[in-house]
Amino acid sequence: MATMENIVTIVLSVLGVIILFSGLFIVQQQEVAVIERLGKFVRTAGPGLNFKIPLIESVRGRVSLQVRELDIPGKFKTRDNNFISVFVRVQFIVIPTSVYEAFYLLANPAEQISAFVSNTVRAKVADMNLADVFAHQDSIGEAVNMQLSTRMAQFGFQITNSLVTEIMPAAEVVAAMNKVLETENLKKAAENEGEAHRIQMVKKAEAEAESKKLQGEGIANQRIEIAKGIKIAAELMREGMSGADDHAVMQLLILNQHYDMLNNIGQSNAKIMLVPFSPQSVEDLQKSIAGMFMGAEAAGGVPGPKPPKI
Repeated sequence: MATMENIVTIVLSVLGVIILFSGLFIVQQQEVAVIERLGKFVRTAGPGLNFKIPLIESVRGRVSLQVRELDIPGKFKTRDNNFISVFVRVQFIVIPTSVYEAFYLLANPAEQISAFVSNTVRAKVADMNLADVFAHQDSIGEAVNMQLSTRMAQFGFQITNSLVTEIMPAAEVVAAMNKVLETENLKKAAENEGEAHRIQMVKKAEAEAESKKLQGEGIANQRIEIAKGIKIAAELMREGMSGADDHAVMQLLILNQHYDMLNNIGQSNAKIMLVPFSPQSVEDLQKSIAGMFMGAEAAGGVPGPKPPKI
């Protein structure tokens, strides 16, 4: 009989120890345990070793206090009737003092947040043109953040950030935008090419003008030097030909120039040329030049150049 009582005592002791240890549980860091007593919420348990009443209380669930991210895609229509896909990333966290609301009020917080985000983005994008959506995508994130922060606070969630991560127009819209961009690039290229051609023509004209100016100055200087040379030659001839008048000296100079010309033609690769070279022809050439000077003077009434008096 005593042995049976000992056995019962041992069994009850073991069961008591098991039941006692079943009331112990551990909660991880950044986590909160929800405790229910006979199906009713009674409290929350923080990180570390905790105790609950065995067989009466139970751990209904655990709520993470870490920041979570949710990527929410959606297709929306802009004010100028373009369809775009907008991807929004929402960061949210459970408010430590509102664990009860976060655990019991929403069956699926992610779906609820996605619905709120879609409604907010749809309303925002509907009032914007396609170009404005790209230019002011930060304002979309701010609107989402403001709307979610107000609505989700009553469910125990805090929205820490909302970002528009990607905006993707429909394929036909992308093709049209690329075509417009290509046209703009071709237009700019044509304008640049035209400007370069204009600059090139201006520079060419300036170079030709400068060339002609220098060429004219060179010819003028050349003629001045020729005149100086003729003057010096005439003076030397007058010194070497005692008693020679200006007419004889001029004829000799013209004859000399005439034969110099024939010599230059002979040294070049010119074709055969028939030119008069007799002394009489040289004299006739001088008379012809003098006659032209006299005729010009008589016709214009302005004294023309006379044969130089050497």
